[in-house]
Amino acid sequence: MSPPRVVGQCVNRFTVVQRRPAYGWGLGHSRGMEHVRGLRARSFRLAVFILSGLLLAPTWSLAQGSADDLFREGTEAFKAGRYETALSKFRAAESAGKRSSLLYYNLGVTHYKLQNYRLAEVSFERATDDTRLTALAYYNLGLTHKAQGDSVAARSWFEAAWEQTDDEALRQLAAKAIVSLNASYKRRAANWRRPQQYDGTFDFHVVTRVGTDDNVFRTPNEDYIDLSDPAAPLVTPQPQSGEFTHIDVRATARYPSSSGRGTIYTFDFRGAGDYYFDAAQQNANEYLARVVFDAWMPVGNSPKSTKAFSNRFFAGLNKETNYDPDDGLERTFGGEDLSDRYTYSNFGIGTAFDQYFSKLGYGFAAEVELRDYQETQTVADYDFEEFLAAAHVDYEILPKTVFGVLGEYYVREYHERVARDLNGDLIVTNPLLEYRYAAAEALLKYRFKDIFRIRLSYRRTRRDDNFFGYADYTKDRARVVITLAPGDRFRADLAVSQREYEYDNAFAFNDPAGGPRELDGIEGVFVAQYRFAEQWSIWAEVEYWDITSTDTRNQYERMRTMLGVKWEI
Repeated sequence: MSPPRVVGQCVNRFTVVQRRPAYGWGLGHSRGMEHVRGLRARSFRLAVFILSGLLLAPTWSLAQGSADDLFREGTEAFKAGRYETALSKFRAAESAGKRSSLLYYNLGVTHYKLQNYRLAEVSFERATDDTRLTALAYYNLGLTHKAQGDSVAARSWFEAAWEQTDDEALRQLAAKAIVSLNASYKRRAANWRRPQQYDGTFDFHVVTRVGTDDNVFRTPNEDYIDLSDPAAPLVTPQPQSGEFTHIDVRATARYPSSSGRGTIYTFDFRGAGDYYFDAAQQNANEYLARVVFDAWMPVGNSPKSTKAFSNRFFAGLNKETNYDPDDGLERTFGGEDLSDRYTYSNFGIGTAFDQYFSKLGYGFAAEVELRDYQETQTVADYDFEEFLAAAHVDYEILPKTVFGVLGEYYVREYHERVARDLNGDLIVTNPLLEYRYAAAEALLKYRFKDIFRIRLSYRRTRRDDNFFGYADYTKDRARVVITLAPGDRFRADLAVSQREYEYDNAFAFNDPAGGPRELDGIEGVFVAQYRFAEQWSIWAEVEYWDITSTDTRNQYERMRTMLGVKWEI
């Protein structure tokens, strides 16, 4: 796809300068059409189209004075390839009072050239307010999302550009961009019906797959003496294998605010579940439903950065059975069926602030969540509320390489559960359970074009039991995520993590005779997708767990393999 152009006050007041994320050729850009194969023979016609932009000059009314001078200087700096200078001049023009869609468009193009894709996205969003730039900004938003590896969003913006514009050259570019994402779109691009206007994006997908599970109930992999039972019986677990189907449905709608301030509203729904075929394994069924409503709002910008607030509300339902891993049967106590004890609904609110510079980004977040578990009579409910505060800093230390740190502090207060004393005993007169968590994470991300990505992270979490400290622990987790996407049809993701819990005071089986409690594990997920038609993909997945513990009740090994299809619009 061709790089973006900068529109500025030069010579005829409306000329074309170019950079990679927007529509147009760009001066001296030898790779302008590298993503739109087949248009080279039409270069003359596109050049004519670009020059025709000069005819729009009388339609732009530019303010006089220093702001216009800064704007013109920014355009000239861009022509000369001094993109940092151009960015500084455009931002200074904004600070001097120039706030126009034309300015924001040029900011978007400049940010794209500097590979500040998130900032480019924000600027292009603001440029859509002027109907003369709307389609062009949509096209550049597509290029910006594609540069970030988000093909779904890129396709939506290219579609919007195609639908919005009356200019045949831009329509051809948008259609070719879509075809470059998926060759099967060629037919659709020739038959689209164009709506009156573009109001947002809507994404929907369904993934359904069948699979095998070699340890349905996460059953311990060896015999053990259950010290939590006063009789201390010898337990012989009974692992079960089985077949299941997994269904995952997701719908996401994004709509810009009519206020013209760049606010974007997002509504996201997800429903997913595992359903086992064998009637004797129905206790392993799980499902969840979740909705999130988010409002992302850019606020006052400085010459070198962009700031934004995000507020969200979320709610959900999680259904799973409280079963005994040794045999998969429902748990009971005092004659009461406790099988629904782990089922809960939740809701909460959150807010976040982020500021982005050319290489540096930082932000803060806060969230409150309430979980309401199924009510029980003979044992305490798991109901709790959680309060979270977080902060992050990210810095691009090398091209395509970002280093970041994250800090979190959250408190979980239970409504009915009481804390254990230092002997591991639950006594009704003990205070209510309260956990305090402090976590720090370091991560390193590297991206090579859209083909290869790797993310390395290390996280340490400290949990403090607010009573005597029986449940205190330190958890360390190392994780690597690798993504390979050599083309528009195939993608593979591999995630492997290792975690280790070091308990200060807790005992295996909550009994001093069990010795110190220890737990560590390795988890891995591999997913491969191949798109064989416009809206259809083959989906293959493998999941693996290997958990070891001195509390043998929590020790197991498990593998699930799945094969299915994905349908999306």
